[in-house]
Amino acid sequence: MLPAWTAWGRECPVSRGNTLRQLLAAARFSAVKKPAVPLLILAGAGDRMVHPSCSQRLARAWGADFALHPSAGHDLTLDDGDWVAREVKAWLAHAGRKKTGSA
Repeated sequence: MLPAWTAWGRECPVSRGNTLRQLLAAARFSAVKKPAVPLLILAGAGDRMVHPSCSQRLARAWGADFALHPSAGHDLTLDDGDWVAREVKAWLAHAGRKKTGSA
């Protein structure tokens, strides 16, 4: 995967202007209220783009479920798609039991 991403990065480099716009958008973003649906927030302990504690704080603030991969980075589905699928499957099973009132 790395050679393909490296080649793509060379063919379509990210401009400094676009990088700045992305950073400004992230800095200005504010989620004003908790979404009205059940949430599962996943993070990777090896994420060097967004510290996993940010995701954990968001989950806590919104009352969302949270799972932390012990070593994956920012792209969880690429780093360990099987883990993501297992976490989502388990969460959906758990969320369904919560809805029906069974434990």
